[in-house]
Amino acid sequence: MFVPSGLAYFSGNSTGAIYDNLIFKIELLQMEEQDHDSDLVPSYLEDLNDNIDVTDDDTDEDGLPNFIDLDDDGDGVLTINEDIDGDGDPTNDIGANGIPKYLDPEETESNEN
Repeated sequence: MFVPSGLAYFSGNSTGAIYDNLIFKIELLQMEEQDHDSDLVPSYLEDLNDNIDVTDDDTDEDGLPNFIDLDDDGDGVLTINEDIDGDGDPTNDIGANGIPKYLDPEETESNEN
């Protein structure tokens, strides 16, 4: 991480101070995926337009962003039940039209396992 000197040091008046850029090395030790609506689709994957804002993706236009919507496509089948192959990942169940079935209101098939 790079921090310019203007942001890294206290901005008070001091004389004789050296304001060099600070460089930090950061190591990620642990990460946890969030699934805010427990639909088996991690919340970051529900950012369909890849703009790093999950709040503006609402496939079924019901006023609930996909990352907190239990039925992303509004077909009456909960997203968690649209994991057709039962592998715990509904994002890899793609319909004939190339759209993941959990986002396609035309695909109402559910997993009965």
